[in-house]
Amino acid sequence: MRKKSLICALFITIAPLFVVSAQILPDGPNFPYTWVGEWSGDLNIYAPAGLVQSVPMKLTILPLENGIYTWTIQYGPDSSGLRPYLLEPVEPAKGQYQINENNGIVLPELLLGNKLYSMFSVQGALLLSTVEKTGDELRYEIISTPQEPSASTGDTTFQGEAIPAVGIYNISVRQFAILRRK
Repeated sequence: MRKKSLICALFITIAPLFVVSAQILPDGPNFPYTWVGEWSGDLNIYAPAGLVQSVPMKLTILPLENGIYTWTIQYGPDSSGLRPYLLEPVEPAKGQYQINENNGIVLPELLLGNKLYSMFSVQGALLLSTVEKTGDELRYEIISTPQEPSASTGDTTFQGEAIPAVGIYNISVRQFAILRRK
């Protein structure tokens, strides 16, 4: 009887912890649950010569169903810059997600640590997109370069060893924003 009472007391003590954990982390891992909210800041666009433009930016991440979240980006002060995307799980245990742009474009995303990565090409440009949660901020960045290398190096022999060709890509644009939750 004493053993049964001890087990009941232990269960009563720790059961609320499981309920609290389930409420804090309903999907298990912290991503994307801890990223939920409306984030805003200024998107700064840089070219090699320096800052070209700065525009207000919002990123809204809200849960829908089946592990799908809104991933709505708004550039500028009005709805003309609205991008109503979805963040969809592919294999969350492996960090694999996708951004569905709802127009036939679906971009793979990979979560490594607290940073979401995507690399894709469009209209002759190669883009690396990252979003990183650091404390109470999201750091949003897109690096762009022409899809074709501007030059190459290597492709030779050095001390009897074949050296492979290495393509050189000149970064042409950097978009960067520090977003804070409202």
